[in-house]
Amino acid sequence: MRGIYVQKLIFKWFPNTRFAILANGCKGLKSIVLSDCYDITDVGLTHLAGGCRDLTSIDLATCYNITDTGLAILANQCTELTSLNLTGCYNITDKGLAILANGCRDLASIDLSRCFIITDEGLAILANRCTGLTSVNLTGCYNITDHIGLASLAGCKGLASVNLAGCYDTTDVGLAHLARGCRGLISINLYCCWKITDEGLAILANGCRGLTSIDLTGCYNIMDTGLAILANGCRGLTSVNLHCCRNITDVGLAILAGRCRGLTSINLYYCYMITDVGLGHLAGGCRDLASVDLLGCRNITDVGLAILGGGCRDMISINLAGCVKITDVGLAHLAGGCRGLTSINLSFCGNITVTGLAHLADCCKNITLVTTIY
Repeated sequence: MRGIYVQKLIFKWFPNTRFAILANGCKGLKSIVLSDCYDITDVGLTHLAGGCRDLTSIDLATCYNITDTGLAILANQCTELTSLNLTGCYNITDKGLAILANGCRDLASIDLSRCFIITDEGLAILANRCTGLTSVNLTGCYNITDHIGLASLAGCKGLASVNLAGCYDTTDVGLAHLARGCRGLISINLYCCWKITDEGLAILANGCRGLTSIDLTGCYNIMDTGLAILANGCRGLTSVNLHCCRNITDVGLAILAGRCRGLTSINLYYCYMITDVGLGHLAGGCRDLASVDLLGCRNITDVGLAILGGGCRDMISINLAGCVKITDVGLAHLAGGCRGLTSINLSFCGNITVTGLAHLADCCKNITLVTTIY
């Protein structure tokens, strides 16, 4: 194979036996995406790393045959790596992570989603060696805890994004470590970190005032008080996910909307205490809202939809599934105000008829997805 100058390659399938040829022909390769290439093993990675030593980015998502041996090869041959995606590589252990961290100290972004065996020990070594980390995804790494794992990660002062979805043992103590050490944090995912309370949000809001995105899905201990403190401290928030935060009411929403006027996305899925009053606060304070999820908010009526239609004219996506009180009248008001809508979910909205859908079609010319299940 004649040498060619290629810096990035993307494959959805690649035979393990061909890596030697690829590496020989593309020695200047900087980035390669091999996500879902299930057949890849440490042998293929050996050929790739041996020939493409200038690699800075590798995506191995769901290449589940990769083991610690493969990481050792990368650490030895590709020392300039800055980005590595190991999503679903469930054979990776703390030993492999330690070897990787020792060899690739310039790592800035690493995705360890569903690397279930990883523990505090591996994360601590990674954080201590790769202090320039800016993005870490630990989705499903349920062995990570506050006092060692997150305390060590807090040493990466430039950390901007951290995903702790499914790290069930994360508590307010872990948030305190991150808030003190990673003051430049702009995005945090706390999906199902149900031990988090208002106290943790207060600490986060005080330390990480530049936050723009937070996911609190399933954090059912969060109250209006915590949301208010978060809104007061992090006024640049643009995306807030409160899915199943069932203690949130119109009171908390009022403060959020009043302080974080740049919000573009809010998820209130099953926040069933939210009423039209809360939507009024959103429409009055957050004119740039583009995406709203109100699934299961059974107290929302046509009045609320009319208010949203009048205040949030840039809305492109809304989920109204299970909003059983809305009718064609409310839908007409929403469609008339939000003519840029492209997606709407009306599942289980039994009072919506073909008349309402006709209003939608007439006003929202760009709509491409209408979901209706009765």
